Amino acid sequence: MKMNERYLLILFSQYALAQVCYFFGDKTKTFQTSPGYKPCSSKITAYSTCCDFGNGDKCLENGLCLQPDTNETGVMYRGDCTNKNWDNCPDICLRVNTGGAEPLRQCSSKDYCCWSDSRGSNCCNLEGRQFPVTDGPHVNRRKTPVAAIAGGVVAGVVVIIGLLGLCWWWFRRRRASVNGKANINDKGCEKRDKSTTTFNPALAEVDAGPGSVLEESNARVIQRKTVHELPA
Repeated sequence: MKMNERYLLILFSQYALAQVCYFFGDKTKTFQTSPGYKPCSSKITAYSTCCDFGNGDKCLENGLCLQPDTNETGVMYRGDCTNKNWDNCPDICLRVNTGGAEPLRQCSSKDYCCWSDSRGSNCCNLEGRQFPVTDGPHVNRRKTPVAAIAGGVVAGVVVIIGLLGLCWWWFRRRRASVNGKANINDKGCEKRDKSTTTFNPALAEVDAGPGSVLEESNARVIQRKTVHELPA
């Protein structure tokens, strides 16, 4: 594979796979997470959630993450998001812990509360701090504005068109280079063929009939002269 092909492949793969995860911050900033956080597969969840795969955590269908623990259930927590504005990510425990993941405390079979609310007391005992969490994709999520979706689609289309244009330009340039070399070789062969069949008048034989002499220097025909004897 040549350098240009390798460069185009790397460029396209980086664009397709580059996804950064962000902790929720406030209206003015977000926080990029550690390298251990990776986006969850779309085969598992419809959310744009990131979980800490560096510690062996798992993605859940409801958009949350599961941290292995000594008990059978483990600890669920709100992870990160691939979108800075937290679009299409679970809207859970965002006000209690900005700049980091937030574990959930289980209060009942379906009700949970944010662990950070347990400072000094159990958040399960605080009124209005509990919320239901289901196993399926039913956790509240922030909706992506239509304008943001349209802008993202347009930007993606522009990038793809640019990559296709670059590939087309490189292909045309390579084909023109190959055709140019072929034309040069064809012209060289044509010149060589003409040089081998060039007529050489110096070596030509001319049949001018009887009484004629061929002069080799310029292949001109010279007629014999008749010599008359003078009277004695």
